[in-house]
Amino acid sequence: MKNGTLYLKNNKLLSYIEFFEKFLLVFISFSFVFKISISTPAILLLLLFNLNNIRQISDVIFKLQLLIFLSIYLIFGLSCFLIPEEPIGILIKSLGFIFIPLLFYVKKFNKSEILYFVYSFLIFQMIHIVFEDFIMIKGIYIDNLKSYESLISLVENKFIIERPYFALNCLLAIICSKYLYDEKKINFLGILTISLIIILSLLLIAARLAMGVSVIIFLIILIQEKKVRIKHYILLLVIIIISILTFGKHALERITFKDGEPRIAIWNCVASIIKSNEFNYFVGEFSSQRVNNKLIVCYNSKPVSEGPYWWIGKKRFNYNTHNQFLWFFTSYGIIGLSLFLSIFILQIFNYFKRANFYSLLFVLVFFSQSVFENILCRQLGIYLFVWFSYILLSKKEFSIYE
Repeated sequence: MKNGTLYLKNNKLLSYIEFFEKFLLVFISFSFVFKISISTPAILLLLLFNLNNIRQISDVIFKLQLLIFLSIYLIFGLSCFLIPEEPIGILIKSLGFIFIPLLFYVKKFNKSEILYFVYSFLIFQMIHIVFEDFIMIKGIYIDNLKSYESLISLVENKFIIERPYFALNCLLAIICSKYLYDEKKINFLGILTISLIIILSLLLIAARLAMGVSVIIFLIILIQEKKVRIKHYILLLVIIIISILTFGKHALERITFKDGEPRIAIWNCVASIIKSNEFNYFVGEFSSQRVNNKLIVCYNSKPVSEGPYWWIGKKRFNYNTHNQFLWFFTSYGIIGLSLFLSIFILQIFNYFKRANFYSLLFVLVFFSQSVFENILCRQLGIYLFVWFSYILLSKKEFSIYE
């Protein structure tokens, strides 16, 4: 009798723990959309709850990915230890390279838990999109903001998170809708509607790269789906054309580089660092701070101050490399760049070897964003990159999941 009572109590405790873990996953999805800093305690709690579940993992891809993330954090740590001017803050904001992979190492996520996260992330991001779209539409039609500069200022001052990360979350939301469709949790009309809303939102805020990538992802999904008819392609084209005519003045000014493309000046400055005699191709500057300092000097140099992008130095815009690959190469040389590229190589291998479509989508989203942004210069970018590198591999083809 005592054994039966103990069994029931243990089962009840386990059910409470399972419920709480699902709540934490919902909380994490909320933080990824609105406030990344509050996700850390939730992730650490999940890790602590599962420390006793450390298991043997035979999957080579998983082991290599874990090793790569730990190695990236190691070179960050070494640079902070060896270079006096390197800010210690880089270690704090980069902790996701440590405890997120460890969480996936100790915890075996089941399909129900993954669905909880994917569902909640998609819902929170759609709420976020509606909020940001309201701000833009209000600014255009009610506040009568017509100039390109005033609308850009609206995006910078009123958005909850910076535009690159809002756009990145939009792309991840499309992938989440695809996941739910594959799991038969939403129908094709659902994924069609969600994708079009996201594409139009990216058009409205003039996130040109993300808008292009969102269309590519959507077209790939359409091509993969055999039930799609030509009318779906026509509908997509008509909606985009109507949206450009309706909201497009601000978007077109940004897409067509009304004020030019400052990345030209930025990347020229990056090239000057790489071409300098003291640059070490093997380890780079071994300091992100040294790279930033040299970029600032270049922004205030005569070639930039007398060129079309004179305002970068004049207005003290301390732009980073605006390219994650260049950042790794200039900051940590071939070693750093190789580690970063290895994550994409593993995902591509997983796509071809195991036919995991989500690995392809991961590469498409994060590789494209890395070409034009330093997505890992913020805690949110690091968390999204590491977390989704695991969560998108949660289909049955990937052996670490139930």
